[in-house]
Amino acid sequence: MVVLVILGLAAAAVATTLPERRPALDDAERLGMHLRRAREEALLGTRMVELVADASGYRFQRHGSDGWEPLRDRAYAPRPWTQGVRLELPAGGRRASVRFDALGGAQPQALTLADANGRFRVTVDAAGRVELHGAPR
Repeated sequence: MVVLVILGLAAAAVATTLPERRPALDDAERLGMHLRRAREEALLGTRMVELVADASGYRFQRHGSDGWEPLRDRAYAPRPWTQGVRLELPAGGRRASVRFDALGGAQPQALTLADANGRFRVTVDAAGRVELHGAPR
């Protein structure tokens, strides 16, 4: 019985030291990684690549001879936001996009993800550099 009590106390101590789950931070980090990969795809493929994000998640497309077409590679599969995470769009906006040109440049853009624990902003500058900003609440 004493052993069970000690194990229970040890488990409680470990559980209280685990980092708090931060879905918006996780999604923002994943988004940043995918944006970097999209830039590389634009550079290597010498064609524009666009990330399109909306309230449900994001997807990638590439500009081809017939216009925009979805990227079919598994690395560019559409991704939903984690439950509880929301993309903050301007009033009246339905979606946001980031386009990388064939030289890796982009129109500067910021995408903000939020949840109950904080807001995190992923920015892309004109040179195509991707950065993560924000802090948990």
